[in-house]
Amino acid sequence: MKNIKNAPADKSELVQVLDKFGNETGKLVNRCDAHGGGVFHNEVACIVINFQKQILLQKRSDSKKSYPGCWALCAGHVVGFQPIEEAIITEMKEELGSEIKEENIFLLVPKTKNEREDNKCFVTCFAAFINKPAHDFVVQHEEIQEFKWFDFDEFKSMVKNEKGTIFKNNEYYNRIITELEKLFGDKNFYKKVDELTEKFEELDRYGNPTGKIVTREFAHNYGIYHKAASLFIINEKNEILLQKRSKTKIRNGGLWDIAVSGHVRYGEDDISSLIRETEEEVGINLDPKSIKFLVKDKENRQFSEKFIDNIYTNIYVMHTRSKIKDIKNLEVDGIKFVTLSNLKEMMKTYKELAYKPVAFNALVDYIEKRDILST
Repeated sequence: MKNIKNAPADKSELVQVLDKFGNETGKLVNRCDAHGGGVFHNEVACIVINFQKQILLQKRSDSKKSYPGCWALCAGHVVGFQPIEEAIITEMKEELGSEIKEENIFLLVPKTKNEREDNKCFVTCFAAFINKPAHDFVVQHEEIQEFKWFDFDEFKSMVKNEKGTIFKNNEYYNRIITELEKLFGDKNFYKKVDELTEKFEELDRYGNPTGKIVTREFAHNYGIYHKAASLFIINEKNEILLQKRSKTKIRNGGLWDIAVSGHVRYGEDDISSLIRETEEEVGINLDPKSIKFLVKDKENRQFSEKFIDNIYTNIYVMHTRSKIKDIKNLEVDGIKFVTLSNLKEMMKTYKELAYKPVAFNALVDYIEKRDILST
């Protein structure tokens, strides 16, 4: 390791030193010294994908000192203490210009060791969807001589053979292939693409809009605050409608939950979101005049390595006399009405119920106060 303490003042040339497990040390070193001294550091990469399930690769300039004329992913270093989620946006805009939109980027492979003879790093790999011919991309000739779309099988072969590419047949690239196989192999691939690139408005930690737009996956991958809306439905018997979330769902899978819940997409308001979700989840047309605001909830939960849910939810309530048919689909395993006493029993342990104490406590208070006022 060279000159960490006396690293040059030019911050654009500094990278953060990591230990062999990928943990940040808080020390900075010149990028060239990191490569020459075998110092672990952070890098980012992006797999650009189109709707034909092809992968965009760039051919490095013949003037490059390392791997001249070799095929590579769009990738780069994380400068200084820059957050990973900002680094990928910066790098992709440098390499693809206006072609890459931050709201189309999602995490593919979390930080993974990628060790070569000349470079020891931990790479966080993202993916993005762009549909356009390769020759329409603007080439930066000092860095790149060509862009080209490759079929997935071609990409896998390039990784395996390691010829004419920067790729290595190692854990990092094999994780990329595994994640792409899952995505490309999904029978609902095009629907999955729509979900991955569904737009959210970013909120700050106090629930205020920041003016930025991100995808659903990007928000969940990096715990970016965003908006949701939920609706409690109560029948004429004062019973509460619950939905059982599909066991396949990462968030509260297999648990009974509020009747209607969903994200508020960019450009939507709460009511528009609830109208759409109510029709999808319980099959009824929602009259906006019938709903009443109940409470605002803030959740901070991590469900998996790639799913951190930081969310502000406005929760509403409505009364209905409509008959609601049982429903079962990819999102919901069933619905049922429960009495208030049954709900309160479920709330004692939350073993069968989604853990949303602010929402359910507010509902119980609402129903009990309503009963008092009506007597």
